[in-house]
Amino acid sequence: MAITIDHFPGRTLCTENGEYTYFGGTAYLGLQTHPEFLDRFREYLATAGTTYAASRNANVQLRPFHEGERWLANLTGAEDALYVSSGFAACQLVRKYLACSGHKLFFAPHTHAALLFPGDRNYASLEALRRDILAYLDSHPSLPPVLIFDTVDFTGGAPLDFEWLKTLPLQDLILVADDSHAIGITGEQGGGSFNILKAMDPEGLLVCGSMGKGFAITGGFLLGEKSVLKAIGGDPWFGGSGPGTMAGLQTLIGAEALLKAQRKKLHRNIKLFTTHCNTLHRFAWSEGYPCFTVTDDHLSDFLEERSMVVTNFHYPNADSPLMCKIVISAFHEENDILQLAEHLNSYYEKA
Repeated sequence: MAITIDHFPGRTLCTENGEYTYFGGTAYLGLQTHPEFLDRFREYLATAGTTYAASRNANVQLRPFHEGERWLANLTGAEDALYVSSGFAACQLVRKYLACSGHKLFFAPHTHAALLFPGDRNYASLEALRRDILAYLDSHPSLPPVLIFDTVDFTGGAPLDFEWLKTLPLQDLILVADDSHAIGITGEQGGGSFNILKAMDPEGLLVCGSMGKGFAITGGFLLGEKSVLKAIGGDPWFGGSGPGTMAGLQTLIGAEALLKAQRKKLHRNIKLFTTHCNTLHRFAWSEGYPCFTVTDDHLSDFLEERSMVVTNFHYPNADSPLMCKIVISAFHEENDILQLAEHLNSYYEKA
């Protein structure tokens, strides 16, 4: 069923039909309503204001944007970073940059729509993608093609899996990755996938995505070489748009201890769930990652009857398959997770 609420969906949802424990959404670190995070945010709002609706290329430059970008680059291991108004804007800026690059673009299965222009098509299978990339390299050895993909894929096997990349000649490929669902929660100190991909030694690397999921602030990010980000920063789309919230970036820079504590709590909750859930083989999941996806038309109703709500809708559009996804977050308490595991064990034992 569709549920309409008037508050942030954190640990619980309060509805006219009662209270539900929420195992959905993307607030992985549970920061959006965390008292310490909110206190810091309010403090910076006093000087940063609610928004900055002007060009980043204007004659008045705000230092916190540059400080936040340096912080993000250092955290992720990138040479440079850009902060923009949203994850969608970040991806579209990258796609526009690629449109003028002259390189052949290959879109992996399930690449997010934010990285697509009209006419772009995702490959239906990794086998077909691999075949066509190899054929292109044979006929165009001097111009590296671009492989575009999501680092987290909720529609297949393990959501956080880079093994398929290792079957490609990465030294001859430029990688462009949407890391929205990994940055802030995976990698060393929450740096996401940039360093992992960089260690694979591709010809080039550009990573982009949303700050809202792992870092709990509005805005999008781009990570890569200084020369590439300088070119994107000179694009009229960047110069003609406003950035995300300055107060949000300042909050992140000053909250590293809190971020670390929330990541620790998240991973403790994931471990608790995987230890007590006896039916993990039913789900697509990755070790240490908080999302567990299954194709099941009835599980959501079963859990709702037991006062639990999971992500369950057709994604990315109404014609797409139904996505049923259980999300463990730092919001959750131990008893929430134990009850969820107990219900899942009961449900699948009867199946």
